[in-house]
Amino acid sequence: MPLAVFRKQVKDLPMEFTLDDSMAMRPEMKLSGFDQVVVVARVSKSGQGGRAQPGDLEGKSAAIKPGTKGLNIVIDSVVSIDNWILAVTSLDFTIGRRRSRLVV
Repeated sequence: MPLAVFRKQVKDLPMEFTLDDSMAMRPEMKLSGFDQVVVVARVSKSGQGGRAQPGDLEGKSAAIKPGTKGLNIVIDSVVSIDNWILAVTSLDFTIGRRRSRLVV
């Protein structure tokens, strides 16, 4: 699940950005609460954003500490149907107090 998200248009690239706790998707999941994060930059083929879809372009950082400066992300990968399927083949979930894993 993303910790923070912001959207820009391709025409704005390259760009400088800052990710901080004010951009948290959920108040209890602040960036400052994590030792390391991975920053993903994605260009949506459909222009709709949201979850990665086959055909989207993306680049990822290595695991970094929040607050790292001078991060350079190269958007150099195409999200393929194989990667997309792999990302959704298992799901951890909780029913009552019992934690389960669904593998498709």
